Amino acid sequence: MADAPEEGHKQVPKFRGNDFAECEAFIPAIRKVGFKTDRLRNAGWMADFASLHFVGGALKWHSQLPKDVQEDWNKLVQALLNRWPPHEDDDRQYDFCPPKT
Repeated sequence: MADAPEEGHKQVPKFRGNDFAECEAFIPAIRKVGFKTDRLRNAGWMADFASLHFVGGALKWHSQLPKDVQEDWNKLVQALLNRWPPHEDDDRQYDFCPPKT
């Protein structure tokens, strides 16, 4: 049986939008709750759940996004990563596009 959504709130920190490291931790935290509650593939629920954790500047940023981005987890993840990208001096490799087959 899936965990109650209320339990998921305790597992996800508030997202203030400080930097990429915070963003990099926030996205998997939301995904983990989605997985545990059997809602990982429900993009609307995931986006709504994530929206409950935005505070401060991140809340203002989120409120100004187009509605279709606010309501779709996949689009919201892309918006998050565009707004809080890795630092230029981050030497890890990020490939946001799937390999061509």
